[in-house]
Amino acid sequence: MKPIKNIEPLSKWLLRISLVAYIFFTYFDNVKMFDFHNVNYIINLLYLFFAVLLLLGGFGKNATLTIISGIVLSIISMYKIYNTFSINDLLNPTIYLYLILFAIGLFFVSRGNS
Repeated sequence: MKPIKNIEPLSKWLLRISLVAYIFFTYFDNVKMFDFHNVNYIINLLYLFFAVLLLLGGFGKNATLTIISGIVLSIISMYKIYNTFSINDLLNPTIYLYLILFAIGLFFVSRGNS
């Protein structure tokens, strides 16, 4: 069976939209508090900001914004995996959720807008 190449652009946009929606609805209440003295607040704000930039990068001809946003989202996801990880809590679903977000960021780093 051959893959359906025509729906690849749709799947990329769905990845972008779902990433922004998940990060927005997960961290928006945290970001509304304006606590710039807290490191987690700044990381969550950057997570939200670069997710939106990833979405906006899809509208441009140049892939630079998409690639930079993917790099930052991947780095933040790895940081969150590191903070959540412990040997005793290996079955924590949050780790695997951040792993999926890392993979999405890495996908856009490797593919850009193409």
